[in-house]
Order: sequence, then structure tokens, then C-alpha cells
Amino acid sequence: MEKALRIPAESLSLDGPAKDESGLFAIESVLNLQKLIFAGSPLFEVLTNIAQLVESQSEGMVCTIWLPDEDGKELHCAAAPSLPGFSVQVGTMSVGPKGGSCGTAVLGGSRYM
Repeated sequence: MEKALRIPAESLSLDGPAKDESGLFAIESVLNLQKLIFAGSPLFEVLTNIAQLVESQSEGMVCTIWLPDEDGKELHCAAAPSLPGFSVQVGTMSVGPKGGSCGTAVLGGSRYM
């Protein structure tokens, strides 16, 4: 078990099929994410693996993950594995009606962005 916890993050989302027959994430992919979390991996690494898993669901799909700051007034890009440098270049997005699709969805409490 100890060896499994030391697998490099890049290989976790590539182990086995990303989807099962129902079109949902394969159990192996979910278990590999859990291994990362239980091993105490940095949040950035876990979120990057989640984004890569989402991207693997469809050719050409790009996923970004945005998190709120401490006061909840701005979002910052926490993971964008297929867009090198995006997180640094894009800056923050305000939460509100003029905050882009994600900022507006957070304001409205949407679960789907």
C-alpha cells in the first residue's frame, strides 16, 4: 500500500480507463484520487488530477477549477492543466453579476458552472 501512495500524480489519471460503461468515472480513477488525498498531497496536485480526469472524458475538453478567496469576493484559478500559464496570467475573477460565468454562478449559488 505504501508504494501505491507514492505514484507520481501524472500517472494517476492515466491508470486504466477513465470511464466505465455507464459513462461515469471509472472506479480506478476515483480510487487513485482518493490515494492522493489520503497521502496528504497538495491541493494543487489533487485539483490538477481532477481537472485532467474531467478533460479525459471528451477529446478537446479543457477544464479549469476556480476557488474563492477567504472573503468570497473573488475567485482564483486553482488548476488549469491544459492551459500552461493560464492560472498566473488570468488573475482573479470577481464574484457577482459581472464576474464572468463562474463569478455569476457563485453569486447565484449554482452547483454547475
